[in-house]
Amino acid sequence: WAWGRWRLAYIRRYVDQMVVLFPFEEAFYRREGIPVTWVGHPLADEARPTLRREEALERFGLNEWRMTVGLLPGSRRDEVRRHLPLMLAAARRIRWRMPGVQFLLPKAPTVPREAVAPLVSCSGLEVRLAEGSVHDALQLMDAALIASGTATLDAACCGVPMVVVYRASWPTYAAARAVLRIPRIALVNVVAGRAVVPELLQHRATPARAAATLIELLRDEPRCERMKEELRAVRETLGPPGAVDRAASVVLELLQRSGR
Repeated sequence: WAWGRWRLAYIRRYVDQMVVLFPFEEAFYRREGIPVTWVGHPLADEARPTLRREEALERFGLNEWRMTVGLLPGSRRDEVRRHLPLMLAAARRIRWRMPGVQFLLPKAPTVPREAVAPLVSCSGLEVRLAEGSVHDALQLMDAALIASGTATLDAACCGVPMVVVYRASWPTYAAARAVLRIPRIALVNVVAGRAVVPELLQHRATPARAAATLIELLRDEPRCERMKEELRAVRETLGPPGAVDRAASVVLELLQRSGR
């Protein structure tokens, strides 16, 4: 639905039943005459903290009276390499203008600690690294800088106002712009069908712009509350818990009907 519409011919030929995570995907494939069932998103089951707020504050060494800004640079090593220096530079600007802010960086389990720790230690900032459930960390954040990806949905499920950033290599970016058929790339905005959260992409993803956008959000409480309401609506579109069981049921029913 975002790019590679030429694949539809192969899907029609080889796929008996599409099982999709988002309602707009169901509408897309139905319009194309492809059998499809929307089962919901597994985050409806998974997006909840494992620790109470007080326990999480203690584990990550945060002051409950200070504002907390999250830094989520991505779940792949190359994403961390592209985004974390940008986010740390933005964080320095945020600290200069809002000295009481503290920073929390949830480390994805797919990213080795040595890909993150040296960058943090050289930043001149006190940034708390959080390992384990990302939702334990998200529940503590007043706002976050987040690399575009599933983490934006995680944050939406936890009601965290955010600014989304993303940088790719210029050849990749140029190729993507040539084939993408959607106006926004942040999953939160794609699911909502409108710009719920700001997106800073490629040349617009600078430390100065990221810091200014996040500071403006933090200082505008009514805007933060409106964004939280819109994020709750995004969370509702993920469907009720039980997506994995519903997906399995669709497959089993298809197999039974086909006699396989």
